[in-house]
Amino acid sequence: MTLYRNRSVVLRLALAAMMIAGLAPGANAQGLLDAFFGAAPGRMESFCHRGTNIAVERFDPAGGCRQPALIILHGSDGPHKYAAKYRQAAAMAARRGYVVFMVQYFDATGTCPDDPTIMNMNAPRFKTWVSTVRAAVSYAAAQDNVDPLRIGLIGFSVGSYVALSAASADSRIGAVVDFFGGMPAAYARKASIMPPVIILHGQCDDMVSVREAHKLDRQLKKLGRPHELVIYPGQGHIFDKAASKDAAERTFVFLETYL
Repeated sequence: MTLYRNRSVVLRLALAAMMIAGLAPGANAQGLLDAFFGAAPGRMESFCHRGTNIAVERFDPAGGCRQPALIILHGSDGPHKYAAKYRQAAAMAARRGYVVFMVQYFDATGTCPDDPTIMNMNAPRFKTWVSTVRAAVSYAAAQDNVDPLRIGLIGFSVGSYVALSAASADSRIGAVVDFFGGMPAAYARKASIMPPVIILHGQCDDMVSVREAHKLDRQLKKLGRPHELVIYPGQGHIFDKAASKDAAERTFVFLETYL
């Protein structure tokens, strides 16, 4: 009973915040509710890649026509530690008209988030992750409500390394959003194609050095590919609220332009 009363109080506060903001209970109001309670889980699905089932959490937009798709790739902590934040991002994208797939690509190799070698881009499993993401693109493209010519990737940390590596060899990928990641040297050397990329990195990142962002910037300039580089002063590997808000706004402007 106490828990019920507490949730009722929070709900009233959330509704009051909507009223103060002048919002009707709709798409924008839903964003405030997500901030209070976290976005609801999406629909769980899976696809098979090389004999292994890869879990996918899916968020669909309103409407029945074909929509652009986004594949979200989690960081080195795996899909569960920051699941609430990933779901908020996925729900926000779905409200903007994207079909969103959160792909648990670690399933392909049975990797645990506490593996100390998880950032080793030369390990054989990294190639498996890349091929898994390319299989995820095929899975997304086959969905009835997805426009197969408009599929983008959003990667976080190691997920960004995987996204950029996959995009360097798969012309079906129309855009990449790189959150504090980079591109392995082996893939950068062989890259002949790349979609438009937005690079979002903290200047004080002590896990993935900002040098990775500058290296990617130089690579994309060399290839003559459209891209944006945004370095956030004072930010580490995880952005604060203000930087996160700015990065989200830039992300959707970028996607609307190129996807």
